[in-house]
Amino acid sequence: MNRSVWIKKLKFLVDIRPEEISQTVLMFAYFFLVIASHTIVKSTRDALFINKYGAEQLPYVYIGIAIVAGMFMPIYSRLAQATERGVLIIGSNIFFVVNILAFWWLFHTYDWDWLSYGLYIWASIFSAVSTTQFWLAANVTFNPRQARRLFGFIISGGTLGGILAGSIARGVVARIGTENLLIGVAAMLLACVPIIRRVTQQESVGYTGRASAQKSDQNIGGAFALIQKNKHLTLLTMIIGITVIATTLVDYQFKIIIQEAYQTKDALTGFFGSYYAYINVITILMQLLVTGQVLKRFGIGVAILIMPIGLFFGAFSILFFPALWAAIFVKTCDDSLSVSVNKSGIEVLYIPIPAEVKAKTKAFIDVVVERASRGIGGLLLLLLTAGLSLSVSQLSIFVLLLLGVWTFIGMRIQKEYIASLEATLQKRSLDADALSVNLSDSSTVNHLLHILDSKNERQILYALEFLQDTNAPQLLTPLLPLLHHPSPEVKVQTLRLLFNIGSQEFTAEIEALLEDNDNNVRAEAMNYVCTHGDENPVQKLRSFLIHTDYRMKGAAITCILRYGGDEERALLARDLIEEMLQETGEQRTIARQEAGKALGALDANSPLQDYLLELLNDESIDVVKGAIGSAGRIQRVDFVPFLIEKLGDSTTRVLAREALANYGSAVFEPLIHIMTDEEASMSVRRHIPRVFDLIQHQGSIDALLSNLNQDEIEIRYKIIKALGKLRESQIGMADSRNFVEVQFHPEMVESYIFAELKNYYHLLMIFDLQGENNPLLLKCALGEHLAQLKEMIFRLLGLTYAPDTMYNAYRGVTSANPRIRANAIELLDGILVRHIKRMLLPIIEEGSQAEAMQHAFALWNLNSITKEEGIATLIAGKDKWLKACALYIVGQRGMQELAESVKDLLESPHPLIREAAEFAWRKLG
Repeated sequence: MNRSVWIKKLKFLVDIRPEEISQTVLMFAYFFLVIASHTIVKSTRDALFINKYGAEQLPYVYIGIAIVAGMFMPIYSRLAQATERGVLIIGSNIFFVVNILAFWWLFHTYDWDWLSYGLYIWASIFSAVSTTQFWLAANVTFNPRQARRLFGFIISGGTLGGILAGSIARGVVARIGTENLLIGVAAMLLACVPIIRRVTQQESVGYTGRASAQKSDQNIGGAFALIQKNKHLTLLTMIIGITVIATTLVDYQFKIIIQEAYQTKDALTGFFGSYYAYINVITILMQLLVTGQVLKRFGIGVAILIMPIGLFFGAFSILFFPALWAAIFVKTCDDSLSVSVNKSGIEVLYIPIPAEVKAKTKAFIDVVVERASRGIGGLLLLLLTAGLSLSVSQLSIFVLLLLGVWTFIGMRIQKEYIASLEATLQKRSLDADALSVNLSDSSTVNHLLHILDSKNERQILYALEFLQDTNAPQLLTPLLPLLHHPSPEVKVQTLRLLFNIGSQEFTAEIEALLEDNDNNVRAEAMNYVCTHGDENPVQKLRSFLIHTDYRMKGAAITCILRYGGDEERALLARDLIEEMLQETGEQRTIARQEAGKALGALDANSPLQDYLLELLNDESIDVVKGAIGSAGRIQRVDFVPFLIEKLGDSTTRVLAREALANYGSAVFEPLIHIMTDEEASMSVRRHIPRVFDLIQHQGSIDALLSNLNQDEIEIRYKIIKALGKLRESQIGMADSRNFVEVQFHPEMVESYIFAELKNYYHLLMIFDLQGENNPLLLKCALGEHLAQLKEMIFRLLGLTYAPDTMYNAYRGVTSANPRIRANAIELLDGILVRHIKRMLLPIIEEGSQAEAMQHAFALWNLNSITKEEGIATLIAGKDKWLKACALYIVGQRGMQELAESVKDLLESPHPLIREAAEFAWRKLG
């Protein structure tokens, strides 16, 4: 049978992709053998123990399991640290083979009382370790999205193994005896060895089989400490522990009732063989029909709550009807759900945990926590049965209480699962604004002062930022050397900090900085000298304003604009400014530049402000920059057109943006008019949205959202970015006293998300139509647009969901690492509302474009089109670059049927489109 036939048969059962078949089939076979061996071991150990000692002795076994597991775990941890995973699993299997053969020999040779106890305890450790090793391999082999699709099918392999093994145990036990079933277990474990070799050789790249952590982290204490630090792992450990305690009570109830119905060893083995076979039939149906659908449609939250709901009805039945049918019903809920829906859910919960943490904690949880919980269950049983003399049915009261706690934790862990997924994507970086420093702590201040000796300018500025609120005199000595630092920013911050301290001791040294090349340094030094010097501050400033060096005048003007009051601003008199404007010598440019700055301190109605219009169009860019700053302070309406024009120049763009933002809502109308005018310069239009994001106002949000229906993708992109910055600013100000809540109109945002998704699917359909022969130019253009649309969709999602979460999700879905990408998709699947999720996930999933297009046809009722119709659509569209590329393709391919469309564009006002149309027209003859 060829590969394609196998793919079709597998896809009928499970959503599997060609590249996943090999690993999926191997893991299916591996789990088949693991669970088959478990089934026979459980049937054998249960029959031997109950026949010899009775089910009443089970609490002591549960306690013994906990003790032995605690002794075994450190040994296993050290082996895991020193051994490659493949070698560890194979070695463990061979070790268990030797053990099982030893038990078989001992049962035939000796009649020791402890053998049944030993087999029961050994079987529990064997089951935990072999299952844990399987799931560690599965967690590394498959990412979260694959896990949702494939775990149900893989687990059904184990269920099928349980069915066959249970049937064999029931059928042959009468002929060969209970003890001889152990030979079959040894054979199955040996058969796992070649499969394990293949699986561990092919598993995902990026995981190291040998633990890389220090030994201290590999022991029980290290694993426990890791669990305590991680809320997700803490809740996961709690839910597993409570599950085990509850199911221990259920297991005891079940076996007490079964003991009364079956009296002999082989009868018990036959019953347990039949029971486990039927259980596995139910389980495989659950796996194939329920598990995958629950995980895929409802998510992890529902999956981990199904089992406690099932056990609730079972425990309730035994409480009132302690009969054989009730015992089988509750145990069936336990066994079928624990290895199907619940197990898949628990294993998916492990996936966001980092591989190195998982390697250190999963074996601890699966072996120590589960077995310790089994011991706690045993102690609880002794207390309830021997101490309080409760009946089998009355134990259900405590089972129901445990199920209530289980449900509560299960509801909480879903949120932590999403948080853990987000944490795996989040970029960790130093955020100076978010870091709080206790400056009353001398050790903290000393640490910051130590940083001042660093050669790293960024670190020095970081330390100075936090020391700004400190005026301790002991700062003087470490600060003074920074006055000679090569960085102007460092000198400015140092001067501001020294100003706060206010010592006159170093005024002469600071006065030397009045000759510095940087105007900001000169202005800060001047502020210090005038404030802390011996002379009157106003008189000192006046002396600087009449200085023959315009650099000194400029520093004085900057100082007045930055720190001056009414008295200081009055120094900027009309005659001073006119003198500077009339300068014709070598200092003309700097004189006009400083005059432009000085105008910003005058009243808006001053006749001198007419000079600003002249300075805004000066031939010197430095003069223009000074004038722009003043125009933003004066805020005269007639300056607005000049400032908008300056947005198109990269040298003045930032200053023009800040100046326009100073106008507030008064500038909204002219900005929107230019932004939406298709005839206006694109170099100006695309920078207008940034002005709005500087104006922290509901009107900015409303204006941007109302104009998000622009045809030009670049304008839409810039508007969405500006809205995102407003959203981030809103979140950042949430704790501020001046916080005013604004509304981002989620219904409107959602409509734009749908519109961009539809645009994406439409372009994807045209892209897909071109096939392998898709011309490189058009392929690149469409690819760039698709990538930009995808980013825009995520930015829009950031307006209604947490922006950081959406940013991390976007980085994740565009990552080249498949595991990071899958984690991001899983995160989105967990937090997005259903109607958005069903539209977005198909374009970011691992499937083919063809699958995404099939989804699009169903969602949007898109009609199938031909290649020619796709090209025609681009020509008729509004995007100029795609239109030009499509025209070029028409010419290359000689598409005569589009000649009329080409002819209509020969007179296009847009030069790029006109040139492409002329090229196509010449090619069409």
